[in-house]
Amino acid sequence: MDRSIPFTILAFFPEYRMKKFARPAVWEMIEAYNRVKATGLENIRLGNMGVFAPTKVDQDYLMSCVGKGVF
Repeated sequence: MDRSIPFTILAFFPEYRMKKFARPAVWEMIEAYNRVKATGLENIRLGNMGVFAPTKVDQDYLMSCVGKGVF
């Protein structure tokens, strides 16, 4: 497997019939990122940041955990 293959983890955006399901919390996205990274993949991105990290506090926490350029 090519470890540099692009891999994106998209945050779930609850709409229409799926509104009863919660959107992911910032810590859940960080956990998902770390689990994927542990497999050896190198080019991992987090998508829909506005869904899981809507506040400056969330964004600062995200950056401190995964670094810049991941989202």
